[in-house]
Amino acid sequence: MGIKTGVDLDKLVDIGEWISQTLNRRNESRAGAAIYAKRPEAKTKETITKTESTPPSSDLLLISRSPSAATITLNNPAKGNVLTASMVQHLRSTMSSLSSDPTVQTIVLTNTGKYFCTGMDLSSSGPATSGTTKAQLQNLLSTFECVNSCPKTTIALVNGGCFGGGVGLAFCCDIRIVVGANQKFTLSEVKRGLIPATISKYVVREWGPALAREAMITGRPILASELFRKNVIHAIVETEEEGKKKVEEYILHLKSSAPRAVSQVKELVNAVAERKNETAEIEKVFEDMMKPSDEAKFGIGEFRKGIKEVDWLKWYREQGIGKSKL
Repeated sequence: MGIKTGVDLDKLVDIGEWISQTLNRRNESRAGAAIYAKRPEAKTKETITKTESTPPSSDLLLISRSPSAATITLNNPAKGNVLTASMVQHLRSTMSSLSSDPTVQTIVLTNTGKYFCTGMDLSSSGPATSGTTKAQLQNLLSTFECVNSCPKTTIALVNGGCFGGGVGLAFCCDIRIVVGANQKFTLSEVKRGLIPATISKYVVREWGPALAREAMITGRPILASELFRKNVIHAIVETEEEGKKKVEEYILHLKSSAPRAVSQVKELVNAVAERKNETAEIEKVFEDMMKPSDEAKFGIGEFRKGIKEVDWLKWYREQGIGKSKL
């Protein structure tokens, strides 16, 4: 409009980009992002900017990033990190976003407060209808399955008690680290005349039918130490700080695990464990392995050179964006 504002647009764009990078969040200013994208210095950052954008945090979920891992923290301690509709929806969208990011190798799920998660939100008032029941069921089922089928390695750092859906959330993950041998995992739905339907698939698969049936029927708390003896909890630590160190050990170890192969291993194990087209899945994975993929070609090449630990994150970055064949 020809009005002098005294605002230097280029410097404003610089500040906006600096804030976004410092907070590790996407630049939400369409004008600012468009102006910055035209600059030469933006081109060198293009690949990382597109692939390492971190989903935004919220009041209920805190999202943070390290070079190869993302951490999702359930953050509603006043209500025991209960699975409200909004938390479930945000968790699903966050998992989906991180699942498609090639620079994320590991996703960590943890919590603030006394409880890891106290399960489904039963506080909503009003009569249930067929429509609302189906919507709630689908919301929960799709979220648990989003965690379960995530192509990345998922780690649950459980720093508090688990009830109902919280148990399911922890046991959708690949690796479970628990703070405290006496931490409790409780399927108490039966005491309220309810059934842990939405999480049954994951709990039965991980715990085994005998323990899962007994725990669901009695509603008794199952201690972390008991689950550790069954090898379904992979580490028990004494403090939260020790838990974080154990997570870092896993993240460091997983850097040398090929991402595409990790995804296929997860699909294969789930298919065999759930007896769901396991023969077809085995054949598919074997045939794919024998082609082999660009990832496998590189990994075999490094092995023949005597390189045992491949930096897969670095290699994927060097390949650029859009390499779907990987």
